[in-house]
Amino acid sequence: MGEINLHANDKKTLFIGMDGATWDVIKPLIEEGKLPNIAKLKKEGASGILLSTEIMISPSVWTSILTGKIAGKHGILDFMTMQNHLKAKRIWEIFEDTGKITGIAGFLMTWPPKLKNEGFLIPDHFAPNGQAIPEDVSFFWEITHNRLKKTAFGFLESVYFMKKLLKYGVDFRTLINAINVFFWRIITKPVYLDYFHREIKLFQLLLEKIFLTLCNKYNPDFAAIYYPGTDVTAHKYWCYYKPDDFEEIDENDIKKYGNIIPEQYIAVDQSIGRLIKQMERKHKNLDIIIVSDHGFQSSTEAKYHPSVKIDFLLEHFQLKDQITYTKLGHNTILHAKAVTKQGQLNLLKQFEEKIKQVRDVRKDIPLFETEYIEEYLKVAAEPMWKGYQFSDAITIGQQQYKVENVLEKGVLLTGKHARKGIIIIKSQDVKPGHKIQNATVFDVTPTILALNKMPIAKDMDGKILKDIFIDSFFKDFPSESIDSYGSPEDISFSKQDFEIVKENEDDLVSRLQNLGYMD
Repeated sequence: MGEINLHANDKKTLFIGMDGATWDVIKPLIEEGKLPNIAKLKKEGASGILLSTEIMISPSVWTSILTGKIAGKHGILDFMTMQNHLKAKRIWEIFEDTGKITGIAGFLMTWPPKLKNEGFLIPDHFAPNGQAIPEDVSFFWEITHNRLKKTAFGFLESVYFMKKLLKYGVDFRTLINAINVFFWRIITKPVYLDYFHREIKLFQLLLEKIFLTLCNKYNPDFAAIYYPGTDVTAHKYWCYYKPDDFEEIDENDIKKYGNIIPEQYIAVDQSIGRLIKQMERKHKNLDIIIVSDHGFQSSTEAKYHPSVKIDFLLEHFQLKDQITYTKLGHNTILHAKAVTKQGQLNLLKQFEEKIKQVRDVRKDIPLFETEYIEEYLKVAAEPMWKGYQFSDAITIGQQQYKVENVLEKGVLLTGKHARKGIIIIKSQDVKPGHKIQNATVFDVTPTILALNKMPIAKDMDGKILKDIFIDSFFKDFPSESIDSYGSPEDISFSKQDFEIVKENEDDLVSRLQNLGYMD
């Protein structure tokens, strides 16, 4: 690829990812005056619905947002796909090619961390170990990992982590709060719903402090931070936020947990306010982009709809090493590991043919319905949902099993992904108060490139959101385009990287199970 015409400027970009954020929560909170920073950005910038992909698996959707490409082009299809499968440059890697400094915190599929230029990169909470750039911030993963293992720190460990947190901008008040949360959980052993939301808010706050300290040190041209709390709490607490959509929700639980989701949004809004205050103090020309990978809605069928025990079937058909999957509500989304698209399709068709052998003994009817969507095969136990009554046994070919081998009660995640996410863009070059229409996740990267007067690549699937710009913006916009920004140069895994992933695979699966994404 030849030299890119930079059309250099002094612009800085702050990119904020709010996983699963929805206007259905944001708008009422704005009306109540509880999200002043998001409300101000909405008023001073352009905002609207950001339509997600049909299959809403977060690592894949975020990579589409950050590359402007469909999953088949960028290569990240599910949680078990590693960064070494990435086939397209993300927006910060495009910026790095122009010599810009980047700072990334918490985004999915960023392990092992690699940067071309000076800057920082803190991988996501699913990372198999604490590698980070700079290496000194690896302690953040250590704290997170220890919390997930539900173990207490020793005295010397506690002193070590406290020193690190203080070094990276965590104030004493936040530090005392962290100590209280950690030890309260260890000592009182509360139920999951009582502590989960507290820890998510705390770790987002700690990451914010570290992020701001590193931004102050490296002064990145493109800075990005990711908030998972608006997604993971919506899965768990949605029925208490929208109790009228569900049956038999205990009144005491509604009082106890009904404000958890709004509190997550309020905490993120406060964090956004602190980010903007520090960065606008240093940079007069700052673009601020907030997006979510999808929205949320009530999952009222989760309690009743059976879920497929996909691990049993993959093992039975000897395909466990060739096919991975993600649970989305009662649907199971499968992806094959083959290198070529045709190879992936062949494996999925092989599995589809085999599950047709799984039938109800009494009525001799199939248990599953399937549908191909892009690079995925969606499998669901639709016949039972439509009213069929199954006997106690099923057959797979000539073998007979109990129905419990292949079906189970649906995982009770009361909030499920919806395609309508959010987008907010504030910039000197964007019309204040403009309503964004017809925007998709593929349009984010082309629009960020446009804001920086950089050409769009022809192999991107998104478009520039031209209507949001002030009338004079395109007068000096580069007329040329390029074929492609290419693939990342250095994403290959070393032998040690593969060993680390393998050693920590059970831990990753456990975390995905906790979020309802795997059996």
